[in-house]
Amino acid sequence: MAQHAGFAAAVTIRERTLAIALEAAYANGSFPTRLAEDLPFGGPKVVTDLFLGQPEVQCEGATSLLVLSLGVWGRVRVTEGTDPEQLVDMVGDVEITLDATFGPGKSVQLEAEGDAIVVRRWTAVVTSPSTPAGITAYLTGDEFKDRIQDILRGAVLVGKIALPSIDVSFLGPIGPQAQTVKGKVRNGALLLGFNVDNDTATIIGDPEALLDFAGSNEIAAVVNADATAVLLDDLHTRLLDAVEEEDASLDRFTVTPRAGYFYVDGAASNSDGTVNFTFHLVPQMVHTRPGAFFPADPTSRRVKPRTWPALEFRIEGVETDVDRSFWTIVKEAFFGLLTAGLAVLYAESLISATAGSFSSQLQSAKPGSAIARVRRTLPPSGGVGVRIGVEQFDISPAGTFVGISVRSTATAAAVLGPTVVPRDYAGERLRYDVRLPSGSHLHDPALRVRWRLEDRTNNLVLVDDDRPAMGRMRLEFTPSASPSASDFSVVARVYRQLSTQVTEVATQSLNVHLREALPSAAYTRWRSQVRNPQIKLDPVADTWSYQGDAQVRRWSEWHRTDAPCHAVNATNRYRFEQEVADRLPFPMRLLETHRKGLCPYCFYGGPAGVNPAL
Repeated sequence: MAQHAGFAAAVTIRERTLAIALEAAYANGSFPTRLAEDLPFGGPKVVTDLFLGQPEVQCEGATSLLVLSLGVWGRVRVTEGTDPEQLVDMVGDVEITLDATFGPGKSVQLEAEGDAIVVRRWTAVVTSPSTPAGITAYLTGDEFKDRIQDILRGAVLVGKIALPSIDVSFLGPIGPQAQTVKGKVRNGALLLGFNVDNDTATIIGDPEALLDFAGSNEIAAVVNADATAVLLDDLHTRLLDAVEEEDASLDRFTVTPRAGYFYVDGAASNSDGTVNFTFHLVPQMVHTRPGAFFPADPTSRRVKPRTWPALEFRIEGVETDVDRSFWTIVKEAFFGLLTAGLAVLYAESLISATAGSFSSQLQSAKPGSAIARVRRTLPPSGGVGVRIGVEQFDISPAGTFVGISVRSTATAAAVLGPTVVPRDYAGERLRYDVRLPSGSHLHDPALRVRWRLEDRTNNLVLVDDDRPAMGRMRLEFTPSASPSASDFSVVARVYRQLSTQVTEVATQSLNVHLREALPSAAYTRWRSQVRNPQIKLDPVADTWSYQGDAQVRRWSEWHRTDAPCHAVNATNRYRFEQEVADRLPFPMRLLETHRKGLCPYCFYGGPAGVNPAL
């Protein structure tokens, strides 16, 4: 059967994409990490304060269920009858199943409420000593599992836990006009089919015929050829309005998918008569923006051409039956709408909708008819960023296929602080911060950090401090406290300890060298007045215009004179004021705060550098 399985549209979402969505939601702050609930009924009074680990997802084809698994740990307070309250530490694993039931709309929402959310497995271990056997049996048994299930169902009902939603605005009106959305879970993929049944179209599919058609993509969508008119319904309305503004009417307009292009057939008329027209809308997967050359005094200006992955539509093979004067006006009015509208529908909406699933903002797109096919989300500090790319766009008589790639980039653990410090700063406090990797949270009660500071010159351990991580993500020390030392080692070990079980999160080390004293005028910066060419782009016409130069005055970053980058000694006739300093104008412990004011090449070895050398 066809990929769309008879539906107006079908979507395949790979398990890996769902996993990335959960990873990003957890790291970027939109998935809860704490379950703090009061359970006064249905057994002993229980108050939970449990930390939720990063969830994992599985598409289970045998049961057609989505399965979430996550660890939980923390403390519960249990009061049984008139007995004293018991404080109980525990560690558990919970496995939750969700029915793949979705409601229609521009954002297809998983409607797993009530019985559709089931805690299928609950395993727990009580780790606090002297816990009464009855309470241990209760907290690790089926009765408490049922109460955990009630907690989760209630949290979903009131919105404390947001179930996954899939933005399908790239399907145009198909999402909102769908009467039903049928979900099917196969091993490794979630499949969705959209049924449309209204006055203009009846397109009903077979859920059992839904298959994973994504191929090498992480997400794929296919629009049934019979649903092309539904897909373009909003665009058709805009075309009607545009033609009416030219005192004409659009009497007929159909779009049919063919091999490699959309075939457009229509008729427009006004008081002078009617023109019948046909043309091809051909997708392009790359866009080239031409360069430009502007002769100017004293320096000519040049803009280089650029080619990048983008989706745009080109009109070819235009044919009309007669030559009407108003045809040229009408053609200009809606050809622009059609080419730009399709690009926005298939690329901009598709990428923006996908980005919404990863709890991040999308980098701003530059305007114009060519829509970039590759975009990246902007995660919060320490979060997970996602690259989203439209990799395939294929038109055939059976329908339109779109394939999307999804890749995540997590924040890596690191110790932030200087690696080389002049002896001039030996009496100042040096600051070292440990950056947690994505998916680790400071308020995890089981998270610990062990700081170790070594005097490598004399083989001495100066600090060995192992405690809970909260409030201890920073180490400061003063090198002059060890006057005979010139080399130190800073080690941060971050791990999670649940009773006797230890999970390593990250271990990062940094060697710190105390070098010779600074020469005089060790640091420099300058003011310059530069001519900033004002070259502007018309993104629709893809043309450049030169509007003269603006005079800009600015301070440079601070540079090193003993290990200068190219800019320090470069000839610069626009440099008119230079400042030198024996020391940087801020204390060493605030070095990371002032990073933007330091030359990345002089201090960090390049823009991607992490640790400065002074």
